[in-house]
Amino acid sequence: MKLITLQIHSNGSHGLGCEPLKFSDHITHIYGPNGCGKTPIIKSIAFCLGFPAVFRNDIYDRCKMASLEVEINQKIFKIVRQISRDVDIEVIEHNGIRQRFFSEAEFSEFLFQQLELGYPNLVSNRNTVIKPYTSTLLPLLFTDQDNGYSDVYSAPDNFIKDQFQEMIRLLFGLSPKNFFDSRKEKIDSKKQLEYLDHEVKRREEALKAAQHVTETLGRSSEEITEEINSLESELEAVTAKNSTKADSIRAFDNIISQLLNQIRTLETTLSEIRKRRKSITIMIEEINSETNTLSLNESSRQIFLSFEEVCSNLNCGLFSSSSNSYAKNLLYLKDQIKDLARNDAAYLREEDRIETQIQSHAESVQKLLVERNSQDHSSETAALISTVSNLKDRIFQLQMQLFEHNKLSEIEKEYVRFLNKRNAALEKYESFQAIRSDSSEIVRIRADLRRSLIVWLDRLHTPNNVSRDITFRHDFEPIMGNERISQLSGSTKVRTVLAFHAALVEILVEAKSPIKILVLDTPKQHEINNDDLDRYFKALKIVCEKGGVQVVFSTTEYKYSGDQFDTTWEPRYEGDEQKMFLASPTLIGL
Repeated sequence: MKLITLQIHSNGSHGLGCEPLKFSDHITHIYGPNGCGKTPIIKSIAFCLGFPAVFRNDIYDRCKMASLEVEINQKIFKIVRQISRDVDIEVIEHNGIRQRFFSEAEFSEFLFQQLELGYPNLVSNRNTVIKPYTSTLLPLLFTDQDNGYSDVYSAPDNFIKDQFQEMIRLLFGLSPKNFFDSRKEKIDSKKQLEYLDHEVKRREEALKAAQHVTETLGRSSEEITEEINSLESELEAVTAKNSTKADSIRAFDNIISQLLNQIRTLETTLSEIRKRRKSITIMIEEINSETNTLSLNESSRQIFLSFEEVCSNLNCGLFSSSSNSYAKNLLYLKDQIKDLARNDAAYLREEDRIETQIQSHAESVQKLLVERNSQDHSSETAALISTVSNLKDRIFQLQMQLFEHNKLSEIEKEYVRFLNKRNAALEKYESFQAIRSDSSEIVRIRADLRRSLIVWLDRLHTPNNVSRDITFRHDFEPIMGNERISQLSGSTKVRTVLAFHAALVEILVEAKSPIKILVLDTPKQHEINNDDLDRYFKALKIVCEKGGVQVVFSTTEYKYSGDQFDTTWEPRYEGDEQKMFLASPTLIGL
């Protein structure tokens, strides 16, 4: 998902709004003094994505709606949410299709499907079925100034069992920790896998059939297209006003020449195939000779063993290594013969196909020669009609051949699409067999998160009394030595929370997550100095460059200096005491 624009719309002529604000590819910095309207701007991002953000009364009274334009899987969506305490969201797709949602659950399902995230049946704290919501997922990627820095995960409500762990799993595409009805989902998953297995097999057969057809043609789509263009030029010349019988004869000669060139190319290929088959025959004879030699050696060994004076013990191991070597060599040589025989059979099929093509082209040449020679005894008109007819027939034949190539291309795409779906279904089905609590993927994510978190703690000059001996509670909750992050306070907690979110988004890039966004309503700046913030955001800039991450943050004192892929939003409209982000439609000019 990529953020494109954000706009607040005024509630009437005396309301408050702003012009569309464009997000940058990397870092978007919302900068301005206290009271200039940064908070409603940054909250509106999460609000449009379904988060139950709470505004002050003047925003509810004077702002009508917020609209957020996003790109998801190369499709543009405009999400328009009424600024009220109820859910009223309209989604306008790039093709004009509109959908309206009046509950967070419905909108969450829509958004999760567009992002191709899982949407599983989870277990609520009351042991009932519950689905994930945007309000349960976004706190991993969005922090507000009031509650976002109280812990690494601060959701407006915790109603899902193991909610923090479940949302982390969702972001990384892992199986849920608690399925409400894992048995049913497993059965459904198996049915889906069986259906896709059948579809893949059906499309594989169609693909083989289409490949056989194009192989029979013996020419690439580029070669066919080139000949069609040449013949169409001939047809245009022949049907010109001043064309003569000589033009008609020349057209015949060109068609015959092209067919003869194709015959020569096919004969060269046929000659190469026959040489290869002859080489295979020689190799098979040589291997058979080696096999016979090995058999004679083994017979000799048996004869020696029959003499008591050579080996009187029944368990004599005098020739055991020789016997073992014989068995291995014989098996190897037989495998070689099988491989060569398979290759020879494939070459034989190709030889038959090319011979058929040569014969077909030769018959076409003979037919065209007869018609070409008859041109000498035909009238100008009859010669022209005959030539045009033959040119059109040939063009039609070639267009049908080109159609087969295009058909093969479409079948290949469809086969790959279903194969990918089948592989995804297989992974999902196999996930039911895995032991989720200690899966290798979770171990890897925790290791990456630990490593990255330590780096970000150091970048923010987090005090050393915060232990770097990091373990995890409930899969993903970091424990700093023997302390939970919620036990920390002041700037130490703020730095730790910032470090965790940066580490999380960094490993989301490595995991190819569909959501690579970090929105930070930066904490009160007396809790963290400008130098530490500058080092933090410059390091995030590198993550943006490497992984296509978008970072949006707001500050009062610290001002970020970026490049052409970054932008700074500052208040533009004159207010009573200072410039503001929001103003009346008159001041905005709307």
